[in-house]
Amino acid sequence: MKFPKFVLICSFLIQSLSTLAQQETHNMGVDDFFGILPFDHLAAKATVTQDKGIDKLISRHIKLSMVPVVQAGWRVQIYLGSGRDAEKKAEETKKSFLEKYPDYGAYVTYQAPFFKVKVGDFRRNDKARAWKFKKQLEADFQTTWVIEDQIK
Repeated sequence: MKFPKFVLICSFLIQSLSTLAQQETHNMGVDDFFGILPFDHLAAKATVTQDKGIDKLISRHIKLSMVPVVQAGWRVQIYLGSGRDAEKKAEETKKSFLEKYPDYGAYVTYQAPFFKVKVGDFRRNDKARAWKFKKQLEADFQTTWVIEDQIK
């Protein structure tokens, strides 16, 4: 019983190999390709139209991606508010800060339900400088806090 299965499998393999040996291969050249398609298809053009804002978004993304983020540092929080006009007040506080201190960064963040304005980028080991800056800001802003935050 085992012998006929062996013979059958061998004959099948030999038949398959002889069939593969008889196949003719043909490499399609450039001339054959151009003969298949009409000439009009080769001259087709595509026009891409995009909004100019896309280029701005891409360049902004690249610019933001290049700024390294340090995991831990210090900032001084100069505004914390919630309610209808909290976002407006936060933006006004940021603008007021940047007029007086243009060399420092100012960041408006939203952490439900509060809008916060945080200023400065002090490294982890510069907590003393953050406190000194906080004391300087107390003359211009009612409430200030030194907080731990991600900095640039």
